Amino acid sequence: MNPIRFSIHGDIHGFHRIPKEVMLRFVEDSAEAGCQFVCFLGDSSNGGHPVIMNLSALSPIPVFYQHGDHEFFGEWSIGGCSRNYDSKRLVGTDRDPLIMAIGGMPRCEAWDGLPRFWSMTWRGIHLVFAFNGKHEVWTPWFLRWLRRDLEENGSFTTVILSHRGLDEDVGMEGSSAETFRRFLREFPQVKLICSAHIHRWDLRLLGDLTEVRGDANLKKGEYDAERYVIVEIGAESIRIFHRNVETGEMKLKFHRRIKTTLTDLLPTTISLPFLLSNGGVAYLPAVGLRNGRIRVWGFEMEQLIQDPLFERGIGWKGMNGARIELTDAPKTMREMIGLERVAKVKVNSIGGSDEKPVKICHIASLPIRFDERASGESGSYRGGTVYDVLVIAEVKEGRRLRLLLETYTEDGRLESWHSVDGLGGKGVTAILGKVGMIFIPGLPFRWMGLEGKGEVDGIPTARKATRLDVYLAVPQRIEGEEEIFAAAFAYPHEGFYMPAGFGVKASEDVRVRVKGKAFEVQRLRQGEFREFNLGDLEGGEEIKLECGGSGLAIVEISGEADGLMRHLIRRVKRLEKGRLELGELVDRSRELLKIPEFNLYVGITALTPFRKMEIGGRRVKPFQNVTFISPQSTAR
Repeated sequence: MNPIRFSIHGDIHGFHRIPKEVMLRFVEDSAEAGCQFVCFLGDSSNGGHPVIMNLSALSPIPVFYQHGDHEFFGEWSIGGCSRNYDSKRLVGTDRDPLIMAIGGMPRCEAWDGLPRFWSMTWRGIHLVFAFNGKHEVWTPWFLRWLRRDLEENGSFTTVILSHRGLDEDVGMEGSSAETFRRFLREFPQVKLICSAHIHRWDLRLLGDLTEVRGDANLKKGEYDAERYVIVEIGAESIRIFHRNVETGEMKLKFHRRIKTTLTDLLPTTISLPFLLSNGGVAYLPAVGLRNGRIRVWGFEMEQLIQDPLFERGIGWKGMNGARIELTDAPKTMREMIGLERVAKVKVNSIGGSDEKPVKICHIASLPIRFDERASGESGSYRGGTVYDVLVIAEVKEGRRLRLLLETYTEDGRLESWHSVDGLGGKGVTAILGKVGMIFIPGLPFRWMGLEGKGEVDGIPTARKATRLDVYLAVPQRIEGEEEIFAAAFAYPHEGFYMPAGFGVKASEDVRVRVKGKAFEVQRLRQGEFREFNLGDLEGGEEIKLECGGSGLAIVEISGEADGLMRHLIRRVKRLEKGRLELGELVDRSRELLKIPEFNLYVGITALTPFRKMEIGGRRVKPFQNVTFISPQSTAR
């Protein structure tokens, strides 16, 4: 029985660290070396557009993309950002804090077409593509899903594909990495973790668990243009090689004799959990899904500003002559974000400047804490690492509005300030700011959100602040009277921002629609789920969520499948007796094609068949990379 073989690569950084011509040689040589697929283990992009997905159009074998911390902060920002919104859209862009609030999908996930974390059992080997955050790497909601996934697949040899590894924050109780290491001890079927992040080769043994990095380079900061890493899983061993692309030499770096669950007798099963927001949609990338199940998971969000939706009046305080009153939200804010009431800030003749901005209102004083003992490089598992503040405003076009964050210690001393400017435009302006802290040996502390900078390394002490004050300010002169409409929200975690009320909100009044069927759940807390029979689906079906409370839920589709689409998802027109015909693009795919960079670098449907099929009159093999440029084109 032939083994499963695949190559792993990490930290390409949009071809800035490793050139495209080098990566293309590695991908093409992976096929020559007998690999069934290629996996990029995160930090494939460097912010901006995930142009590395261009390799899907050039590779003879499937290419899978795992999301790293650069993909994460490229979508949500590293320390603060602002963006204007004049309409709703399905596809996120670079640093896009409102994409979930308007029912869209973050950029890298939309370009890929697959969820940001998912799993597949192929030939008896269970593969998990893990979620990683930036400052909070291993999150409670992901580990809740992963626990269930590993419990249900406990009889299979398991490989976890991740960007971040297991060597962070050793001994730091309460850090997310230490929590994950303890978590893995409960699942002895996990035999291998493939990771990246450190920009060099490494292999570590943790009992029966092996961790390998997806980089053959021996020196951090460089790259090896001749060698890359291949993983092989056989029936009675796991082997890891360095492959020389020039000579074809396969140098054995690790060999463990172990009986695995590799088999050719089982169908391929997949689990696709989409994290969706109220009004959000996903499209089923699986082809020929059989015995389908839908599982709806609760997702909790904590929001720190009291009464942010102004249900009991207004608590904002005007400053320097500014007057504040409660008003109905302008049409754009109401229709795009769903806000009903906002604060109207009236200002008159202000002499602000970049160096001396004029504060116009105090929004809130928030109790905060920073967990020095647990906030290592991977962040704390239970909070105390970051605080993100989001302002949603309508401002005169061309006018600058500043979000100002000040942290204070228990004795009232100003510890730090941070500011992010937004520029008024047509529609809604979002301004996101962050304050936080992590410990990294040798730095020793990195502070996030300091004097207008996203990150500052080399701070000798931990943050001690216990209070965060949130202000709006004007950093320029205003002649005469102007009005600013605004709402504000604050979160003790990063990403997936929604305009939620005060406190911890669960998923409420959940309704999921798939192919004419509706699945409803009244309330789900984090880690809770409800499961329903879904039946058979052909592929490309719309998955739509309506959700109150946190406004977020995880919608997981699972079952046996004949194949998997990526990038431009299409509706399956016909699938009979192994003959597949793909039809029209789904709505999100049509929107993707309007993005010039996507059209230039990707612009395809990439289909991975899990069994022998006939596509467009041509016979294809399992795990062949079949690409489509248009619905009328044939596989190539």
